[in-house]
Amino acid sequence: AVVSTHSTFITNNLSNPDTNLAKMSVTDVITSKLKESFAPTHLEVIDESDGCGAKIVVIVVSERFAGLTTIKRHKSVHAALKDEIPSIHAFSQKTYTPEQWEKLQQG
Repeated sequence: AVVSTHSTFITNNLSNPDTNLAKMSVTDVITSKLKESFAPTHLEVIDESDGCGAKIVVIVVSERFAGLTTIKRHKSVHAALKDEIPSIHAFSQKTYTPEQWEKLQQG
């Protein structure tokens, strides 16, 4: 899985279940929760607010989105991040199946 976080706060222990989420940056918490919920083949979590976590953009590519409408995909991402969304001023997401992502990458 390709995981990309654009933040100055990168934690290398995201796969460790003992990681204390309270000590992690917003992007790291979001990355951890999205990895756990969707087992993405590609994931980008971008903090566009210079590190404060108020403006977050995510791109999630997961087989778990197959057969779901865009609205259902977005609702599932919101459900996975229900504790984080209220503290984020602006949240944008793009959700794709691996097949859709591959077509986008081919141009």
